[in-house]
Amino acid sequence: MLQLIFDGWEVPLTAGRYDVARKYVHNLRETEAGTKVRELVRTGIKGLAVETEVNGADEATLETYADALSINVQVFSESDGGLIPWQAFISEYQSSLIKDAADAEKRLYKATFTLEDLENV
Repeated sequence: MLQLIFDGWEVPLTAGRYDVARKYVHNLRETEAGTKVRELVRTGIKGLAVETEVNGADEATLETYADALSINVQVFSESDGGLIPWQAFISEYQSSLIKDAADAEKRLYKATFTLEDLENV
C-alpha cells in the first residue's frame, strides 16, 4: 500500500506512483601539485520521485508544500510495512491541468515533484 504523508496530510496517490532513489555525491578538488583529492563523500542520499493526479484543492496544497523550506514526511516502508519519518523538501515541482472545471474539487491536475533529503543537501 503506497502511502505518503506531509505534516499529517496524506498525499493522494491515486493513479500515481513514487520511486525511491539513492544518490551518491562527492566533491573533487585539485591541489597545486595536480593531485586530485576527494573532499566529501555522501552515500545513499534518499530521494523520492512522485507522480500523481490530484484535484484542484489538493494541487493548491501541494503548491504550498513546494514553497516550504522543510516538510515532515512519513513514507511507507516496503521492508517493515510501517511509516518511516523523514525531513525533506520539494524540488522540481510541476503541475499540469488535465481536466478543467469551474469547481476546484472537480479540476484534475497531474503533479510531479521530487522529495529531497533535507539532512544531506
